[in-house]
Amino acid sequence: MRLLLDHPDLVDFALAELAHWRDWSVRDRVLKLYDEKQFDVSAIKRAVIRYFFLCARDVSADAKTDPPHAAEAKRHVEEFRRRDPQLVADVERFLVLFIE
Repeated sequence: MRLLLDHPDLVDFALAELAHWRDWSVRDRVLKLYDEKQFDVSAIKRAVIRYFFLCARDVSADAKTDPPHAAEAKRHVEEFRRRDPQLVADVERFLVLFIE
């Protein structure tokens, strides 16, 4: 799946699978996609936001603090929210149907 991150026509699928597998090891690479011209498509931006939103929720119920990957992802989600509030709202509205 990580190889598919270089392909704009498949990256949204790859991000969904990586999030499903809880593969947060490519966070830096995924973050860069958000600003790359060839990936400047709302579906891809939503997939990036969704990946980080799910990463931010990957915390243990009994943990006293968030693991580093989740804390970092929360910061990125807030940055996306500042930059593209409507896009983040759309992602959250969709995810609430499947997560809650």
